[in-house]
Amino acid sequence: MPVYRRISIIAAISISAACPGWAGAVNIGSADSMNALPFEAVTSGIYEQIYSSSDFGTAPISLSGVTFFGATGSTITSASYTLDVSSISAGLGSFALYTPGANNTQVFSGTLSGPLTNGAFTIPFAQTFNYNPSSGNLLLQIVISGGPANPGGEGLYTMSNGGTLFSRAYDVSDGPTNINFADSTGLVTQFDTPSTTTAAPEPGTLLLMGTALVGGALTMKRRRLNSFRQACAPSATRVCRGIPGITC
Repeated sequence: MPVYRRISIIAAISISAACPGWAGAVNIGSADSMNALPFEAVTSGIYEQIYSSSDFGTAPISLSGVTFFGATGSTITSASYTLDVSSISAGLGSFALYTPGANNTQVFSGTLSGPLTNGAFTIPFAQTFNYNPSSGNLLLQIVISGGPANPGGEGLYTMSNGGTLFSRAYDVSDGPTNINFADSTGLVTQFDTPSTTTAAPEPGTLLLMGTALVGGALTMKRRRLNSFRQACAPSATRVCRGIPGITC
């Protein structure tokens, strides 16, 4: 194989290795109703939604955020929210608050408020959670505090029967009333994953690639000159076989 072709192949492999592929978001559920919990009509409490491991396939996946959806005009209750995720051995529909798993990770802590933008709102994770479906189902725990005494709203897209997709449990307060319940309803959810389509090679990688290409070009030029000189070895002054600019 010619040298320049080998160099091209090596360069292509290097570029491919420097630009990893992109993993898409995981969408779970389809809306057929509206709900308030846990981002509307809640003053304080704990909301948990458990997702079947089968929602995520079989391969380990990195989760970098979560997105929920709602009707136009929906407004998130202004309050402090803390989100934790973990893998658990408990199944769907146990209808009680779950105990977080050993790999429980706090992925968000802060204040949320205001209207939904274009019918959705995304909560980016402070750190990526590496989830392996083989380790069990996924638990999303949301703790709410500091909400208004009489919050309102009921415009979040919900699937009234999650079936094999998800279930939930919660113990929350809407101010004067405490609500402790569990069922197979759940918010339509999108788990986001890191996008790496625009990853650029490191400077060191670019230097190595450039060095290889330049070195290869010099090698090809040297080989051509040597071939010309060998072809016209009997004469030290004539032009080599009609090739302009090359003398032997």
